[in-house]
Amino acid sequence: MHHVSNRVLKTKCDVLVLEDLSGIKQKRQGKYRNRKKSQYSWRVLRDMLTYKALFVEKRVVTVNPYNTSKDDYRGIESGVRKGCRYYASDGFVFDADWNASINIGLRYSSVSGLPVSFKVPQDGDLHYIGRLSQEPIVSFF
Repeated sequence: MHHVSNRVLKTKCDVLVLEDLSGIKQKRQGKYRNRKKSQYSWRVLRDMLTYKALFVEKRVVTVNPYNTSKDDYRGIESGVRKGCRYYASDGFVFDADWNASINIGLRYSSVSGLPVSFKVPQDGDLHYIGRLSQEPIVSFF
């Protein structure tokens, strides 16, 4: 957790926006899924990010994650999420986790008024090491 939190805090952002996952372990989804979810330390990571962010003059906030992975970040009619892909209603294919994370950032931006910058996760093109994708950076104000 220390390595993950340190890597996240090295980014250029001033505000880290996380999903509020406080009730995720209370949901009953079967023995296998409940056991897997109980092994994730969401609260520990959030707490670690929060106290370490103070030392580097950053802030950690949480937002409600309701429908962030089902809604299209561009504000058009919702598409369908299948595994790691999000199939938009206009035929585009995005990486589903990036689409959800953009929605989380935009949800906080609508409340705070702060701008959000991100790379477009088109055609499921996601490189886990270093985010090497060549798509343009889009900013919303």
